[in-house]
Amino acid sequence: MRRIILGGLLISLLLAGCGFHLRGLNSQLSGKFKKTYLVEDNDSNVNLNQEVASLITLNGGQLVDKSQAIIRLVISPLKVKSRQIAISGDSTLKEYEKTYRANITIINQNDGSQIGQRVVSSIQQQQYDEKNVLASDEQSEITQEAAVRDLANEIIRYLSTIK
Repeated sequence: MRRIILGGLLISLLLAGCGFHLRGLNSQLSGKFKKTYLVEDNDSNVNLNQEVASLITLNGGQLVDKSQAIIRLVISPLKVKSRQIAISGDSTLKEYEKTYRANITIINQNDGSQIGQRVVSSIQQQQYDEKNVLASDEQSEITQEAAVRDLANEIIRYLSTIK
């Protein structure tokens, strides 16, 4: 029993010492993001904006209105491109890939200078079953939700690199 405990402790110390960390966790934002204004004038980005707003708060930032902000975060309209990746023998679509893409811009509210800009993207694959269209519609919603989570996490990882 003692060997198991010591072995577990040794493995934990080795992993902690080698710099292994789960990606996307503890993306603590710098003090610049203590007063962030998230531009939300885009109806196509409602879910993405909500996810980013939640992650900003969870990672040490604070959302404020435009007059109090130090940083302004602008997320361009979400663009979605689809392409076929699998077709059956009778030429019906079986699987396709959707690429979700948005451009983010970080602006200093005080002087209007651009602090950073990046394109974030998420690629999701989806199967299509012509015999069960309702299930395909539900899968499409689930795929879009996963893409929004991926994009929001990528945005937060990028914001955490800005000092």
